[in-house]
Amino acid sequence: MTNDPYDFNQETFSDDGNEADVRPDSGSINLSLAEETLEAHVVERRQGNVRINTHVETQRVKAAVDLHSDDYVIEHIEMNEDADERRGFWYEGDSLMIPVYEEVLVTQTQLVLREVIRLRNKGHMERVNLKGVVRRDVVDITQIDD
Repeated sequence: MTNDPYDFNQETFSDDGNEADVRPDSGSINLSLAEETLEAHVVERRQGNVRINTHVETQRVKAAVDLHSDDYVIEHIEMNEDADERRGFWYEGDSLMIPVYEEVLVTQTQLVLREVIRLRNKGHMERVNLKGVVRRDVVDITQIDD
């Protein structure tokens, strides 16, 4: 009689020494269970070599850039007004107003706003061509076969 591990009508069977205990009167079967596992491991192997070189390239360039410069117009505005106290500078539109005071001797000392200097910015834009040398790094990678 052949032992068929899937024929449960047999009283016992074996598979590599594992035996099953069949008890028909109780309706139960006792089996030995086994489990196989598979583990993966990393094995480092040399696949080849590479050579990495860097070098600097220079390149002459011409570029048009916008240069901004400020030109100021200075105006002296006569005021000749009596003043009770000094006032700091102030802005009127795009102009910076700078007060200039003078003490004059009357029968008493009197603060007189002699003039105001208007300082106005008249900026302008000019396109100029520049020449220069720029540099950049370049990387070369070469596979080296053993």
